[in-house]
Amino acid sequence: MMTDLLKFEADTITLQVIYNSIGNREFAQLSDIDAKRKNLCPKMGYLYPDYTDHLIKTRNLESLREELKGQTLYQKMLKDVPDPLKGEEFDDLAKSLDDIMMEVELKKYSMAFDQQC
Repeated sequence: MMTDLLKFEADTITLQVIYNSIGNREFAQLSDIDAKRKNLCPKMGYLYPDYTDHLIKTRNLESLREELKGQTLYQKMLKDVPDPLKGEEFDDLAKSLDDIMMEVELKKYSMAFDQQC
């Protein structure tokens, strides 16, 4: 169970790094954006190494979703998040990627606790 939690945590960090760097002016100006993303992403998880190498090359939300084909949980998490390149889509009622990941994470931790009882 702990391995699943650690791998999921690593994957969420990877997805957050990629998602938060999309449309980020500081990252967009870097000539070595792929190397910077690679340094920030954990070297473990369900996405590592097969998906991570492709994910660090994505430049928009649609290609990020496309690269995650076959990873149902992560596709569901990214399905309704606003596109960072379209700032007008962000509103107070929409859930952020962090909110969605926190909900899934809480369910996983609850299941882990229940299994120990």
